[in-house]
Amino acid sequence: MERNELYQKLTDLVNGFTFDEKEKKIIYSKQFLNSVNEFAQSDLSNKFFLQQFFPPYPKPFCEKKYWHGFAKILETRGLQKIDDVKEDLFIWFQDGNWPGNEIIQPFIKNNKSYFKSSFINSILKAIDVDDISWACYMIDVFIINYDINENNKKTIKTKFDNLQKSFSKQDKKGFCEYFINFVNEKI
Repeated sequence: MERNELYQKLTDLVNGFTFDEKEKKIIYSKQFLNSVNEFAQSDLSNKFFLQQFFPPYPKPFCEKKYWHGFAKILETRGLQKIDDVKEDLFIWFQDGNWPGNEIIQPFIKNNKSYFKSSFINSILKAIDVDDISWACYMIDVFIINYDINENNKKTIKTKFDNLQKSFSKQDKKGFCEYFINFVNEKI
């Protein structure tokens, strides 16, 4: 796909859908769906459709207007074709309002056994980078969908405990304590 053609097709992704308030669902244009299918079958890497989450955050693709289309392409590619980025999909849960989350969340939920190890690893990664709200959002959204073994539960709880101990300011300790209680309720 040539550069100009690529940009035109990406524009189709940006302008090719609307939200029907009455039906509470997304309506896709035929042009949007054709572009999604073409990108899904293209040689572009899966990382291309996740580049908005990784430095150097290339313009214009870091702009949120592309994210919904990128999520739809990855979903359309299917499980076997996205194996190399299955853990990266959980980045979408750093903010539940990000475009594309409404596609990725049910995609992961509907394929929970495929994503189980990625789910655990993503929670641990979120804790390791001190992003407690990201970890808790994933736990809140997915914990009922996974049978987490005792060893993983213990690892998650220990990492939260260690994170709390590492905070020097009292306000962060209180914040972390709130999330530890949250995790204890959920797990």
